[in-house]
This record gives sequence, C-alpha cells and structure tokens, in this order.
Amino acid sequence: MHSHRRNRRRRAVVPALALSLALSRALALALALLALASCGGRPDPNLTPGPDPVVGRNAAGEIVVRYSGAPAGSRYRVFLDTSPDAIVRTAIDDSTIDAATSVGELDRDNELVVARVPVRPRPYFVIENIATGERRSVAERLLPMQGAHNFRDLGGYATADGRHVRWGQLYRSDHLGDLTDADVAFVKELGIRLVCDFRGEAERAANPDRLPGDPAPQVALLAIADDSFDPEELQSRILSGELEGLDLGQVLIEGNRKFATEYRDRYAQLFERLSDPRRTPALVHCTAGKDRAGFASALILRVLGVPEETVYQDFLRTNVYTAEFIERTLMMIRVASLFRTDPEDVRPLMSVRREYLEAAFDTIDEEYGGFDAYVRNELGVRDEARRALQDRLLR
Repeated sequence: MHSHRRNRRRRAVVPALALSLALSRALALALALLALASCGGRPDPNLTPGPDPVVGRNAAGEIVVRYSGAPAGSRYRVFLDTSPDAIVRTAIDDSTIDAATSVGELDRDNELVVARVPVRPRPYFVIENIATGERRSVAERLLPMQGAHNFRDLGGYATADGRHVRWGQLYRSDHLGDLTDADVAFVKELGIRLVCDFRGEAERAANPDRLPGDPAPQVALLAIADDSFDPEELQSRILSGELEGLDLGQVLIEGNRKFATEYRDRYAQLFERLSDPRRTPALVHCTAGKDRAGFASALILRVLGVPEETVYQDFLRTNVYTAEFIERTLMMIRVASLFRTDPEDVRPLMSVRREYLEAAFDTIDEEYGGFDAYVRNELGVRDEARRALQDRLLR
C-alpha cells in the first residue's frame, strides 16, 4: 500500500512542473478569446518597490531607475553603459568616469527617468552616492522578451561578505521555444555560452529551444523527467474538475525534495560546467522556469554566498514577474473546464511558494549534514573551486 502511494506521488511530480506549457497548448482557443483581458497599462514588474535599486520601463517605454530604499537625505547620480562591469571597473578614480555616461541624478522620490534608451544593446546603470562615492550596478532583472515570460538575470544580489553577483553572467528562464527572431538576436547579444536545459525529451520535442548560432552556445541536456507519467491524464482531471484528493501544492513540495536527492547528479553536472570560465555567461531553464530552474538558481546563489533569505526572495519573484501569465492561464482553465474547476485549486501548480524551496533545503540539512557539506560531497564543488567561482562571478 505504501509503495503504491509513493509510486502515484512520484508519477505526478515532474509533469506537474511542465503543466503550464501543456495547458497553454491545449487551451489555445481559450487564450485567443481571453487575450484582450491581459491588454492594458500593467506596470513593469521590474519596478516593484524594495530595498535595492531597480531598473524598469514606464508605459512610454522610457527607462526608470528607482531606489526606494535609499537612505533619507542621500543624493545619487546615475551612469549608463552597455557593459555590466565597465563603469565599476574604470570608476576607481573619479577622473576616469566619462562624463558622457552620466544621465542625471535621482529626484526627491529617488527616481530618474532616462529617455531614449533602447532595449538593445542591453543598458546597465551605476548609481553613485554623491557624498560617499559608494557605487552599485543595476539593470533590468526581467528581460524584455516577447517569447519568454520568465527570462531574468541573477545579477545584483549582495553576498554575506559584501560583494554582489555580477550582472550579465547568470540567467534563468522558462523554455525558449517561442522566442521571436528579435528575442534570438537579443540572446545572441547577451553572449550566452552555456544553456542547461532541465526538460525531459518529450518537452524538448514539443518546444525545441530557439538559440542563436555562429557561435552557438553549448547545450547541456540535464533532464529531470518521468516518462512513466501521462500528462494528459492530469490535464484531463483539471479540465473536468476532478481534483478531489489531489494536493498540487504537496506535489511541488515532494518535487523539490526529489530535486535535492534523486536528481542531485543533474545539478552536480551544472556546477561542473559552471566551473569552466569559458562557459559563462550561462542560462539555466526548464519549461516554466520556476521549479527545476528555480532550484538550480537557488543553488547557484547560495554557492556564491548570497544569504538564504535573499535566495527565497529571488525564488518568489516568479509570482511577481509571471503574475499576468498566471492569471490569464487560470482564466483559461476556468473557461475551458466549463467552470467546473476552481482556479484556486490549480494556483499552487502555476506559482511558487516558499515552502517548496524550504522542502529542498530542509531535506539537504536533514540528509546531507547541511548545505556546505552538500555542495562539497553531492555537487562536487570543493572549497577551492567554490572560492574560484565566487571570485569570477562576484564583484
């Protein structure tokens, strides 16, 4: 009996991670009918207030640099460049700052609107405290892709030792099968050299990645999938409203535990590739860009020394960045199920929750003696290699 229950639970884990894509394909007609509901002046989620400086775009397409957490009474000037490191690297001495890169000062609301900044090449900014000379680099975290809704940069996060993750070196995303030609050109400009794809074979066949060539990035197929499961059965249950006894939140909790245990070799292969300086900038992705890629991103950030609480914040940003997509998909489910399915029963599958990632980290602590031991013994990243990775990817 217990074995039967475990097998049923295992059969539900991985397809649940890819369900948002399957639903999108199956409900294309509903999407067409409801597309107009998503139109409008939705604020750029990059501009969500927080303690750190952010960059986003207003309704007119102008760049907005905002620092809601700036200390009271402080004044900041802003510099623009197309390289994430150029200004920080050359701005050791004020005399080396090219005045042409200065785009103004934050106003009394700690905001600056910068007109006529194109999406491409990607703009990067440095904000400088005029009194102290302290500088922080910042860029758009969620990138302006038409064919991917969760493509984002892991840069900018502060580590426990006071450094910051470099912008433009580590990316995470949902699948790349719907990228437009302009998106593909943008990815090429990002200079991505490694793509780690955690999707299974069926997922990849349904939506093969669209990647730039000449040179093409190295692609590592690190499949986390369960071919014994029939995703159409789960889709059928959702669309028929037959969800009694199916706790989708628990499915994701169990899935994250499995990431840390049964699939730890896939994540070890990720770090083996990241240890090669020739393989960054790098991108990790799965189908929705929130579960398998979310755990990969969490591991990367913690290995680099980003505090655990900040890692949770990045994990939960999916709910902010994909809010429109989630609500639209839940509307689709509601309509396509002929109003038999309560969207709130499906929401745990479409979004992320803190307890999903907590389940993985708690399992690591309980079964492997803590995160540092897990990194050394299960991911194969020895202390010296970890320091080298930090020195390369932090500033």
